[in-house]
Amino acid sequence: MKTIFDELVGLSEEEFEHRRREIIENYIRSLPEEKQRRARNIQFQIDLRLSRSPNKYIEMQKMFWDQFMKFNDALNSGVIVRKDNVLPFKGR
Repeated sequence: MKTIFDELVGLSEEEFEHRRREIIENYIRSLPEEKQRRARNIQFQIDLRLSRSPNKYIEMQKMFWDQFMKFNDALNSGVIVRKDNVLPFKGR
C-alpha cells in the first residue's frame, strides 16, 4: 500500500514543494473550523523557517527531531509543557 511519502519520493524540488503545500492545505481544510486558524498560523511559522534555510529538507528534519525530543522529554519527565503552564502527566 502506497503512502503519501511514497508519492513524494523522486519528485523534483518544485514538484515536491507544490505537492507538500497541496497535502497540507487539504489537511487543514479537513479540520474543524475552530482549529483551522491555529493550524494555518503554525504552518506559516514552519514555512517562514523553511524559507530562511538554505536546505529545506534538512531544516524539516531538524524541526521534526526538535519536536520529537521535546515530546520524548515531556513523556520521560512526567510533565507536559503547554505554553506557560506545566501540567502533571498522569500515566496509566
